[in-house]
Amino acid sequence: MWKATVDKKDYEWLLTRSKSAYDLLGLDKDSINDVKKIRKAYRSKALILHPDKNKNIDADLQFREVFVSYCVLTDSVAKVLYDEELQLVRKQRSVNNDLASVSAGFKESLKNDELRSKMEDKILITNREKVVRLKKEAELLKRRKLNELVSGGSTFKNTTKTLSELSRNCRVKWRNKVTLSSDDIRQLLQVFGDVEMVKLSDHNNKDDKFHYANVIFKNSYSCVMASINDYTITGELWDGLGLRKIASLLRKVSYVGLENDMKKGVISKTYLTDLDYIVGSLYILHNSSK
Repeated sequence: MWKATVDKKDYEWLLTRSKSAYDLLGLDKDSINDVKKIRKAYRSKALILHPDKNKNIDADLQFREVFVSYCVLTDSVAKVLYDEELQLVRKQRSVNNDLASVSAGFKESLKNDELRSKMEDKILITNREKVVRLKKEAELLKRRKLNELVSGGSTFKNTTKTLSELSRNCRVKWRNKVTLSSDDIRQLLQVFGDVEMVKLSDHNNKDDKFHYANVIFKNSYSCVMASINDYTITGELWDGLGLRKIASLLRKVSYVGLENDMKKGVISKTYLTDLDYIVGSLYILHNSSK
């Protein structure tokens, strides 16, 4: 079956090359079955690639490729077998390439998931640290208040006057990418405490970059927690509610009532309940530490 000039090992070796025998000889589709054209193509290549003329370091390999290609393609039996196996090799290479592509995509996906997980863990740790810090600040303020009450030196308590309450009103600002209803705003802000009322601003226009709403909470503590929250981080608070995407539109919550009270000197001049004193002091302490 095999010619004296090419054995089975050479034939099998040819199938492992990155180029086919036809490509190695530079044959077009019209020449692949024409022995004369195959022989002519081989002679042209041999004149260039023969080791006597080709000074490349892999000259022997280059000449072997065209020589074995010529021997296989001019042997009618070997050519038929080669064509059949060449198709199988090409299909296998295509499958391997597809698998490699899928594998690379899977690895990239795993890498991205790992980076995302590390980022979320970092955010979670930061939020936990923030909660711990705020709890410590609140506890410290409680102790100060108790000490004032025990010592009788409190300037905020006077039983002869009616105790005042801090405002429970906040102004919410969000990015106008999708239409949010008052129920949407209520649902988002209820993570800080019970909401009594939400009123969308009458000045909101569909083409505005930002929209606004006024929100009244049940207590001033909820207002403070909403106003000091970092809205660049939305994962921990809203993930469990499935609201993370909508929550990412939030930009700021302003404690409007307390800010007005501070401007008027209410915090320092009126007589507040213990809870409102702690809440107001916590808000002031948070803003002074920025």
